[in-house]
Amino acid sequence: GSIRDGSIVLYGDALPPRVAHCLAEDFGAGSSDVDLVLVFGTSLQVAPFCAIPNLAPRGCARVLVNLAIDDCLANAWSRAPSRQKHLRLDCYGGPGHCGVGHACSMKLAGRAVQLGALWTDDRRWRQLLCGEACDAWAARFFASTACAARGHSPPAGLRRAHGVGAGEEGSGDEEGPA
Repeated sequence: GSIRDGSIVLYGDALPPRVAHCLAEDFGAGSSDVDLVLVFGTSLQVAPFCAIPNLAPRGCARVLVNLAIDDCLANAWSRAPSRQKHLRLDCYGGPGHCGVGHACSMKLAGRAVQLGALWTDDRRWRQLLCGEACDAWAARFFASTACAARGHSPPAGLRRAHGVGAGEEGSGDEEGPA
């Protein structure tokens, strides 16, 4: 979202209706076309957004990029370690079961999904956790030979900020003769 056009969602705001539509289209019943979920720059501490990566179908690859990667591995809905059994888990609206030792769930895309962080569950998904700045990760991605071989190019903002794609024909970053 953007502050300029009012499309940013602040804490406590409802998600725009388009989010529910897109989630149902991408992750709803009968959809199995999702093979990669990319998550950038979030600690996954706020519901319902923290549950969206958990909608990925079994076997899907999930990539999480965040500078403070350890902050993403647990949230208020994650299963409490045995030494913290007194911890009361709280649930933000929606149907679900919350309690000591239980993860909360809510309905998204027409099905129940856990709110707890599941980034240590390698049985369901192939996962990559990257503890680095999102722009740096994206710059490395677009600079890779595999990306170039597929004809992918970085967005203009990334080219300007990090010099990715500099000197490529049509990139707008060409320099004059030396």
